[in-house]
Amino acid sequence: MSISISLATREDSDQIIKLLKDTANWLQENNIDQWSYLRNGEEDNELRLAIQQQKTYIATYNDKLVGTFTLYDSPNDWDKYIWGTMPPDALYLHRLATVRDQQNKGVGRMMIDWIEREYKRGDKKYIRLDCVSANEALNKYYRDAGFTFLGIHHDQCKYEKGFEHND
Repeated sequence: MSISISLATREDSDQIIKLLKDTANWLQENNIDQWSYLRNGEEDNELRLAIQQQKTYIATYNDKLVGTFTLYDSPNDWDKYIWGTMPPDALYLHRLATVRDQQNKGVGRMMIDWIEREYKRGDKKYIRLDCVSANEALNKYYRDAGFTFLGIHHDQCKYEKGFEHND
């Protein structure tokens, strides 16, 4: 399987929001307390803004949406809350999600690999992300993907992965 990744457009907004809400509903059904704010539409405007600002990407396979993620080149308010003051040397990964029928097919890992390939020649040294500390499976997923655990802040595990720059 080979996916294509591109910037999301306004036309993709409804599909992305549906994917994220479906993921949030699945998490709740599986007793995982994560992304509940997405379920009731609290973040819809922020999601649309990230798409408009060209921060959100879609992954497609055979022209069908299979995943999405949002990538900020500077910390947003949430990142500042979790990470505090940090040097401006990182990308911040948010809302990495795949459609349910693509789970365990490597789509998430392909999206992470794409970020590394696309940004390793830039001025950023790291990809940073956070996830709910109680979600053991997701924490294992990020460790297995090569992210380093840097501690817990406000029940959020902090992870960082360095770029291997080829200067």
